[in-house]
Amino acid sequence: MKHFIQMQLILSTWLSLASLCFGNPASFEKDFSGGKLVKDGMYYALGTFLGYYNYNEVDEFGSPFMRMDTAIFGLSGQVGIAAQNGLKAEGAIKIGYALGLYSGSILDVDNQERNGQRLYSITGTTAGDMELKAGYNLLKLFGMHSASLYLQSGVGYYITRTEFIVMDRVQGYLYVPIELEGEAQLNQDIALSYGGGYRFFALGNHFSAASKYGVEDDYFVLQRQGFGAFGFIGINYLNTNRALRSVRLVYEYWSIGAADPMLTTSSYTGAQGYIYEPKNSTHRVLLQYSFGF
Repeated sequence: MKHFIQMQLILSTWLSLASLCFGNPASFEKDFSGGKLVKDGMYYALGTFLGYYNYNEVDEFGSPFMRMDTAIFGLSGQVGIAAQNGLKAEGAIKIGYALGLYSGSILDVDNQERNGQRLYSITGTTAGDMELKAGYNLLKLFGMHSASLYLQSGVGYYITRTEFIVMDRVQGYLYVPIELEGEAQLNQDIALSYGGGYRFFALGNHFSAASKYGVEDDYFVLQRQGFGAFGFIGINYLNTNRALRSVRLVYEYWSIGAADPMLTTSSYTGAQGYIYEPKNSTHRVLLQYSFGF
């Protein structure tokens, strides 16, 4: 909840700055509540999502090491300004909770026979991400008004907190999204929405509460190798009350390189051993439903 409140404050500041750059929001045409299928002027949306969240780790030989298969559900929000000159500024937040099955191994530096044995348990993960982006509508160059294709970029941060497994952990990815995103109005009631892009991995941070599980040190490390990608397709439509609704199918992917190992000592016997964050990947497939305001 603390991270979510911080995201909201950053998003509010971003919108205030964008208003100064793009003009007075009151001067724009009506927002989504006016039934606009293609972004124009101020726009807002609140939504919910559910889907599949998968996290995998592999060892130095590429063999499966650990995985989590979970169902995720949560809330999303979006606010932005699409100006008449083709510029756009936007902020978006997602926060969700995933619950499912953990398949991994036991960490026990005191018992080499037990260390590395397979372990299966219930796992839960809180995941949130925030993006602040600006872009330009390339179709504005051709005088098109019923469709858009924004080339956009900005900054994003993705954070997860994992619970109910052998070691509590927090991971965060700071990244730069480089995207194409747009909408195309098909008729008076429906528009196609589409988008995709690359996520340049700037820096990652990883923390594992190893000291709670029999060793002397917690594990904190910075990660510098990786990349991400995403894509979506969906529709915007007007319901019988002429209010805007949106449905999207979203796919998100992360690939993060192995981090440096840490030598630690058993709290019980003094035996030493290494712990590290292996190479890992994340897959999220989400069905998202939003209400326009």
